[in-house]
Amino acid sequence: MEATDRTDDGAGDVTAGSRPRRWRLSARSFLGVGTALAVGGLLFVAKAVLDAQVGYPPTAEGALVTWRDQHHLTLALVDELFVIGSALVVLGAVGLAFALATSARPFTALTGCTLLALAGVVGVGLAAVHGRLVYPVLGLDAADPASVRLVVTITAGGMHVVALLLAAAAATLAVAQVGTAFGRAVVGVGAAAAVAALAVAYPDLVGVGGLVFAEAVVGGWIALTGFVLVARRTTFAAAGA
Repeated sequence: MEATDRTDDGAGDVTAGSRPRRWRLSARSFLGVGTALAVGGLLFVAKAVLDAQVGYPPTAEGALVTWRDQHHLTLALVDELFVIGSALVVLGAVGLAFALATSARPFTALTGCTLLALAGVVGVGLAAVHGRLVYPVLGLDAADPASVRLVVTITAGGMHVVALLLAAAAATLAVAQVGTAFGRAVVGVGAAAAVAALAVAYPDLVGVGGLVFAEAVVGGWIALTGFVLVARRTTFAAAGA
């Protein structure tokens, strides 16, 4: 019996022969995952703009609660942008793995996509923690200074981890994308995003302005990668056929 490939028909269905060899995406599927990645990156850029308005939290406990109350709406928007953007990045990372299936460095490509997806997963969980600053759960909220401090410190620590994952993802994907249909521009921006993500991981060293700029660079890299997935979806689909 002849071996056949497994292929996504663009409608979510998969046709399979008796001996499947690999999965591949259609141009329409690349359109979907590329759009998800692009929107996720743009949401990260929007989050960076709002982070500039919020600034760094003060260290004094009493001032910390006041800071939370003054920026309640902005913090809520930051949380929504972060959780939706992170979820979209996870979806986009899956599509990116298919696009790089024919890369000359498949293990590097898979590693980069895994790191990017992991950053998104951790980001979704971290957004749930950050949301406790503005959203009560079962009638309970972080009202006292000690609770607010705990949420802020956990969020800051989690953001450090997410930023390091994004730095590693950007660096490895930049290497994997060399010589592919993504082009030199995406490779160059990816390398810059790796450096920017390291800056995001250490906000005390770069200040608010530097942090916001670095976050925007990382978000811009993710969005650019998604746009290229959409623009060259036919090429990626043909390469995987």
